[in-house]
Amino acid sequence: MKEIVFSIFKPGEEPLTDLATLLEKFEREKKIHVRLEAIEWSVGWRRQVEMALYQGGPDISHTGSTWVMDLARMNSLRPFSASEVEKILTGKDYFQHSVPGGISVEPDGHLLTWAIPFSGDVRVVSYRRDLLEQAGVDEGIAFQNSTNFENTLAKLKASGVETALALPTRQSNIGLHNLASWIWSFGGDFLNPDGTKIEFDAPKALDGIKAYFRLGRYSGSHRFDEGDSSLAFFTGQAAVLLSGSVNPEFILNAEVRENLGIASALDTPFVGPDVLVVWKHSRHPDEALELIQFLSQPESGKFLFPTFGFPPYREGWQYPPFDTPQYKVIMHAWQTGRSFPVSELWALIEKRLIDIIPEIWDEVFANPQNSDTIVEQKINTMASRLRMTLES
Repeated sequence: MKEIVFSIFKPGEEPLTDLATLLEKFEREKKIHVRLEAIEWSVGWRRQVEMALYQGGPDISHTGSTWVMDLARMNSLRPFSASEVEKILTGKDYFQHSVPGGISVEPDGHLLTWAIPFSGDVRVVSYRRDLLEQAGVDEGIAFQNSTNFENTLAKLKASGVETALALPTRQSNIGLHNLASWIWSFGGDFLNPDGTKIEFDAPKALDGIKAYFRLGRYSGSHRFDEGDSSLAFFTGQAAVLLSGSVNPEFILNAEVRENLGIASALDTPFVGPDVLVVWKHSRHPDEALELIQFLSQPESGKFLFPTFGFPPYREGWQYPPFDTPQYKVIMHAWQTGRSFPVSELWALIEKRLIDIIPEIWDEVFANPQNSDTIVEQKINTMASRLRMTLES
């Protein structure tokens, strides 16, 4: 029996168990054994760059859509033929944001597909409906825009809630996902439309970044990583959580679970498709394609979602648990949100922003009254250095 290796970003023990059950079914049907390699998101990019540079490792990998073109430019990925793409994607109605990020236009005008949609996620606001009501907040407009968001947190704090907001302030990819909604909501962007120039230090983008870091005053001076911020909300220590979609089953506190509300992160939430790629070094590309087609079936999605995010296609959304009001909000956010740009510049910019966000938080927490000045200085300095790097 042939064996292929499949690397995924570690989602937790329960999702891994569900995936293992699904892969056992694949093995019985296709007579192909799949060995899982679980990778932490925090080291994911470094690990995949190693795979690309040294041409070794898994046959298939789960990766972020914005990383795909950098891996392709390293000549490390196997492109999917038009017939393979049609075979895998046909029969499903994929959301618009699920597909971009894995397609390049070659000099001769041909399109090359480097990745297949796997799952989706979106930045949403999870909140305690009972605490908003006690604070006199209309939950229908509480998180509609930046002004309403900050007013809601101020009212929660005034009502006696010590930690009105939990969000990652330490090193985290999610920190950049959250920040993006504020930049876009203020009319700013990371790059110009054709992806060739930096624009995150332009006035509108800077206004959004400043507003985002002003939220720190409502976190009760807590410094959270991704797990800590979710735990603070799940256990009832925080009234609002800015994160990805929340599975109510993970909320152990009954009071929090019974009063759970979900809203879109401002008017333009970040949406992030995850994708599957086949490495050029794979010795079993046909078997790898078999697995991708198997995982892309809506029937397999019943095992994968929502613990691995949510389906990148419409099929299955009419059935539990996706037929609930919570997931209707998520589906709407997915349809109205935005993803990061697909640009040759993006990988470098993403890495620098992810690194600088916790640095800014360090200074903002130490000197909250000067948060706007701190943000402007740090962002302008980094943008100037990036431009010098890119020009050279």
